[in-house]
Amino acid sequence: MKIAPLTKRHSALTRMALFRTRMALLQCTNALVLKNDFGAAARRALDYQGSNGFVQNIQVIRNVLNQGTSYHLKLPYSDSGAYFLHKNVYTNGMSTVEPFLDPAASPVHVMR
Repeated sequence: MKIAPLTKRHSALTRMALFRTRMALLQCTNALVLKNDFGAAARRALDYQGSNGFVQNIQVIRNVLNQGTSYHLKLPYSDSGAYFLHKNVYTNGMSTVEPFLDPAASPVHVMR
């Protein structure tokens, strides 16, 4: 019997000269992105274009997210209510800024 994983965990990664980071959550409904430094991202820090409404909970906790020339987080609108951003630092390459999401009207939960 093969049991599919329910959770993917990405932790303690540092990205240098990164074009973008893509969260790969194939056949997963939950994810934890914990303590990563995406401050050198040249385009966007996180890009998830996956499940079309099947994500139940994605926690992004204590990360450094750079928007580069784009957004901090790009995601499908249908999954955006399942995103929880906790105690992250959002930068534009030079200073700390407010989170910049695509789509902008996404009901993502942002906690300081």
